[in-house]
Formats: sequence, C-alpha cells, structure tokens
Amino acid sequence: MRMMTSKKAASYCAITMGAIFAAVICLYPTNGGAAASSSASENVVITITAKFSEHPIPIAVQTGTQFTITLPSNVTTGYSWRLAKEPDPKILKFVSSTYVESSGTAIGRGGTEVWTFQAVAKGSQTVKMDYARPWEKNASPAKSQTFAVSVQ
Repeated sequence: MRMMTSKKAASYCAITMGAIFAAVICLYPTNGGAAASSSASENVVITITAKFSEHPIPIAVQTGTQFTITLPSNVTTGYSWRLAKEPDPKILKFVSSTYVESSGTAIGRGGTEVWTFQAVAKGSQTVKMDYARPWEKNASPAKSQTFAVSVQ
C-alpha cells in the first residue's frame, strides 16, 4: 500500500477489504504527549480489518485527510468496483482508483482495487460501492458495500 504525503500535517487512512473483508477507521495525531515529538509532516496510517457487512461501515476522518478503501477484485471475471453514486464534492471528493494485481503467475488470479478519497469539509456522506460488470447495465451487482463517512 502506498502512503500519500503532504507538506502540511495530515492523517492518512487506509481501508482494506481483504478476501473475507476489511475496513479502516481513521484516528488522528494529537499535539500533546508523545505525538509532540513527531514531525508535523508525518502521516498516520491505521488499518482495521472486518467482514463485509449489510450495515454501513463507519469511517471518521478530519477535514483535509486523504484516505483509501481497498477492495478485493478480479478483473479477469469482468467484475470491477464502481461508485453507486458520486459523493457530494463539497464534503468528500473522489480522487482516483487503481487495480493492483496480486503476485503470482496463476491465470485468472485476483487482486485489489484501491479507491482514494479526499475529505474536503465537515459533514457526512454515504459511499456505496458496487461490484458489477460495467456492460450489464440492468443486472444487480454481485456485491455491495456501504461506508458511512463522517468528516470532522
């Protein structure tokens, strides 16, 4: 996983949904105690693993934080993750998505999709991700996962 850097102090959060499923909730550095000795330009990466859920998975980030959601994927099947609906760009901005193939040489091996978002302003947004084939417009997604993002 790649860490984003910034010249100003920032927190970086990664949400990883593994073979069974994983998610990340972001925590923030403080200016007191042990954190006071840290450089202001250091990033904090915290990952929490969970299972796919029928309920939204909560994510809490500070304004200005960039975070990722990593989902298991296998593009050789034609399936890929997509946003069911773009988030409100005044609160949460979609930055990018990339497919990362797993190591190995097996034909048809899977990988992960890494989705990056930027917390722009305070507020709440629901991010729903659907795993579907892009050409099957009227078909239900094979999987869906919703995240409840709170920007503080």
